[in-house]
Amino acid sequence: MNELIYLSISKTNPDFIEYLHDMPNLKSINNYSKNIWVIQINDMDLDDTLETIKNLSDDFYVDVSIFPDSLFLTGNLLNDLIYLLKDKKTGVFSLSNLLVDAVLLNDIKIENDFRIFLENKLSKDLIETGLVFIEQGNTIKAANSLYLHRNTLNYRLSVIKKSTSLDLKRFVDAFVFYGIMSSKFVQDEHR
Repeated sequence: MNELIYLSISKTNPDFIEYLHDMPNLKSINNYSKNIWVIQINDMDLDDTLETIKNLSDDFYVDVSIFPDSLFLTGNLLNDLIYLLKDKKTGVFSLSNLLVDAVLLNDIKIENDFRIFLENKLSKDLIETGLVFIEQGNTIKAANSLYLHRNTLNYRLSVIKKSTSLDLKRFVDAFVFYGIMSSKFVQDEHR
């Protein structure tokens, strides 16, 4: 399984980059933009790779913000996330970790780009399922509200997670999904 990892590096250190090249099972490492590097790993445990990167950054006194991208994002959304990653301090940030700032700051451009991403990945029924699940607060109430069996609801939630990496049973992921999709969904329902 291939994974992409984006790194926002506080300062370019050739020795740090050289050591990154020596990571086991590294498929490629490329400069994405100024102080942003993208690493593609092949058949390696993501947690081990992230730990290796963090250890190297400590050894070379380099602040590194890390975004593992298992969805292979492209276009405006990827550029938006890289923009958000540049403002982060050292750490590993998931998709929802980055997007929560956009929701809190009401960044319309990033919200729209992510909304388009979700609409391309999920059917209207899956979006409605996610919103109702979050509004109801639990599986049983949401299943009853949607006239679904609880197992069907859980299956739909797993499809959302697989397609978008958002686990709506986690608060931050649900916050991002609802914050971005609820206003669009309400607008569509009133047309």
